[in-house]
Amino acid sequence: MDEKCTVMLSRLKMFMAFIMLVLFLMAWFRLDSNPNIDSPLIWQAQIAAFQEEDRKRPPKIGSVLFVGSSSIRLWRTLAEDFVPLSVIKRGFGGATLNDVIYYAEEVIFSYQPQAVVLYVGSNDIKSPSPKSPTEVLHLTKQLVEKIHKRLPLVPVFFIAINPTPKRWHLWPVIQQANKLIKMYADKQPNVIFIDSAGLFLDKKQSLRYSLFKKDQLHLNQAGYAQWLRVIKPVLMKHLKNEPAQSSSHIFRDKFLVCESHWVSFSGFWTH
Repeated sequence: MDEKCTVMLSRLKMFMAFIMLVLFLMAWFRLDSNPNIDSPLIWQAQIAAFQEEDRKRPPKIGSVLFVGSSSIRLWRTLAEDFVPLSVIKRGFGGATLNDVIYYAEEVIFSYQPQAVVLYVGSNDIKSPSPKSPTEVLHLTKQLVEKIHKRLPLVPVFFIAINPTPKRWHLWPVIQQANKLIKMYADKQPNVIFIDSAGLFLDKKQSLRYSLFKKDQLHLNQAGYAQWLRVIKPVLMKHLKNEPAQSSSHIFRDKFLVCESHWVSFSGFWTH
């Protein structure tokens, strides 16, 4: 009897895994075949995959949660890069702000995080249904307010939207969106804006193509190394039991601007 139960459970697990795979492939097919789809429901299979992963390997409560789009999903060395912090990675495909808002219960609240690090918004400003900087700000406010309604003492770090070669024509829009989000963050408790966008430009304000993959959209290993150099110090500063406060961290050229104080970083840029 026990042997029969074991066989049945094994078959059931295989069947459930097959169903999840089918759902995941269907979601991706719908997304690729119809780029006009703008519904959070296309990510149901991916969210289900996260939940299955959590059942198999329950994540540590009180970790630093990285949430957002593919730039988070593709950060393959995230866990080792942020040691000694314990981190959870929950980036999914071409996620928009509305997608993260919709799945906040599954990808944020279920983890009881120590802090939330967001990189999202880049997919909101692209075709076929681009949002204005003001609309991006409005959605950012919605997301932050939703997080702080449930987790009022948890700091939210918002990483600036990066310029990319593929979407260079949108850089003026991105700059305005970043500016509005920074102004908002500066006035909010427990909201920290990390303006790392300048890392991806040279002194002439031209893109540093060497930091991107061949797809001209996502960061390569060198790009992630640049991100890490500015994001990790900010997290370490704010997560050492220091009083939380509103602040922005702006990184440009060979200088780090932190709360209106200039600090020289020798050899910060590599060319």
